[in-house]
Amino acid sequence: MADHLQVQQQHQHQLELPSGFRFHPTDEEIITSYLVPKVLKPTFTTIAIAEVDLNKNDPYELPEKAKMGEKEWYFYCQKDRKYPTGIQTNRATKAGYWKATGKDKEIFHPLPTLIGMKKTLVFYKGRAPRGEKTNWVMHEYRLEISKQPLVSGGGVGDGSSIEVAKKRRGRPPGSKNKPKPPVVITREAEPAAAMRPHVIEIPGGRDVAEALARFASRRNLGICVLAGTGAVGNVSLRHPCPTAPGAAPAVVVFQGRFEILSISATFLPPAMAAVAPQAAAVAAGLSISLAGPHGQIVGGAVVGPLYAATTIVVVAAAFTNPTFHRLPADDDAPMPVSVSLSGSADADEHRARQHQPEPQEQRHQRRQAPHLTPSAA
Repeated sequence: MADHLQVQQQHQHQLELPSGFRFHPTDEEIITSYLVPKVLKPTFTTIAIAEVDLNKNDPYELPEKAKMGEKEWYFYCQKDRKYPTGIQTNRATKAGYWKATGKDKEIFHPLPTLIGMKKTLVFYKGRAPRGEKTNWVMHEYRLEISKQPLVSGGGVGDGSSIEVAKKRRGRPPGSKNKPKPPVVITREAEPAAAMRPHVIEIPGGRDVAEALARFASRRNLGICVLAGTGAVGNVSLRHPCPTAPGAAPAVVVFQGRFEILSISATFLPPAMAAVAPQAAAVAAGLSISLAGPHGQIVGGAVVGPLYAATTIVVVAAAFTNPTFHRLPADDDAPMPVSVSLSGSADADEHRARQHQPEPQEQRHQRRQAPHLTPSAA
């Protein structure tokens, strides 16, 4: 220890530094001013950093080999490989080994250029993995692969630089892990005759039947009303006359507010209404069941407007391209008239009828709608 103090006093005398000055460089200065010059020029030396072999010296032997320092000492050390053909570093000493702890710290200079890494290691006595932890800590500095040139900031002073390419991560091009083709999810087209659900909200004060008919007409759709909720007021319903079976049905007006229990109606597309106006008018009839304020239940076919007392929500199924069939009154009569709005009818039905004489009724029907394609000749 006396020899160590004497050597330290000699170095301080040679530097002629005032009292209180210490060798305490920053991480950036260690990389740029001391490590880079040493890599560029192996013969580079400095009066503050000595060269040692950490594998042949235990930590308590290093202060005697340092050039200066009281609680911290700086050394150059050549990295030793654990195996001749491997890349693992040999960190074993005579009495123990150095073990890395924590995460390596990145050193930038200037930002965002990465110039080096700082690794923290702790010394353990004995052999791994049953070593005994000590209080000796070592910080290892190394140059990091970077695309930017590293210029020495001191020591050499000749402006030397080193430039290397950054190593790419992952497998090289052409390896087995080739990129997989993208997954494409497509939506299958729905058939033309498919029915799609719609939820229709009708504000209070509007005629429910008129609102549904306008919805179907504007979108060129046919809708089938399945259910509805809400309240209506002052309803006129058609009731059959029980006393006179052949008499015309009577119209009964119910005053007040009634809650909808069930509602049903069908509105055909405008093109089908032009082909079969009578069938469209019959199908557009709206039937409803209502609950009164005193618990009475009424229902029937709606006559006239049906005004909404509150907001009414109707669930309906929409359809397009329906096929119209006019069935005969007698089973022995000729084949019925069938008209398809989509221009495509059943092929077997078409072939079965193409040799039959065309009824007068059907010819009249085709003259009324020349733009439609009949499914039977």
